[in-house]
Amino acid sequence: MSELKTQQPSMTVNEQIANLREKRMIVEDEDFAASFLSDVSYFRLIKAYSLGLKTKNGDYNEGVRFEDIVNLYQFNSDFRQCLFIEIEKVEVNLRCRLSSYFCEKYGVLGYESINNFAVSPGIFSVFFDEIQKEIDRNSRAPFVRNFQKNYMNKKIPLYALVELFSFGTLSKFYKNMKNEDKKAVALLFGAGYTYFTLKHIAVFQSAATNREKFLNNCATSARAAVSAGAKALFPMPLMTPASDSALAAPSAQPLI
Repeated sequence: MSELKTQQPSMTVNEQIANLREKRMIVEDEDFAASFLSDVSYFRLIKAYSLGLKTKNGDYNEGVRFEDIVNLYQFNSDFRQCLFIEIEKVEVNLRCRLSSYFCEKYGVLGYESINNFAVSPGIFSVFFDEIQKEIDRNSRAPFVRNFQKNYMNKKIPLYALVELFSFGTLSKFYKNMKNEDKKAVALLFGAGYTYFTLKHIAVFQSAATNREKFLNNCATSARAAVSAGAKALFPMPLMTPASDSALAAPSAQPLI
């Protein structure tokens, strides 16, 4: 077992720049570097975005500039923001179409019956507990309080409940549905249910929240998504015009 290290002491911004130069990183504009390191911590920037640009506990590769690290940081930040916007479009669309289909076929409280899913009693019990936890976590949400105070049995209809689901819970809901229902939902997106999977979107979403792992995870997930059928993951356009009856989602019911 290798010898454990001691925590490194804190450094001033000037000491941080000197340390980078000592490790052969090129710092062309010291004022820019000092300003940037005053806004973005050395640990957040250098430790996360210089991986692969230096040998372990050694010097940086020849030609590596401070500006290169900043460019990687800014690209990652901008890319994550763009990705979040597109993921949100997919999420909103999926919540609407899946819940509308399920409600029309099984009723707004159909999620309470195992007969409407293709899972064992054990799996259904665990999943239903997850749904209840989602409700408990959001017990102060105005529409949750409204249903629990003013409606019979204090139960929340799926068309409203689905707004509380994390993307992981939404993915499990779809996974637990009967094959015939998964096929019908996938068809709303012009895809076969065999290739219509939500788990890769969930991986993208999770990776995008982790700044250090995002680029590597995103690349790995992208390869997996492509092999699974990228068209099924990100159909274009996401929001189908109402006149297109072949893909139009069933009408959604009001939340309150």
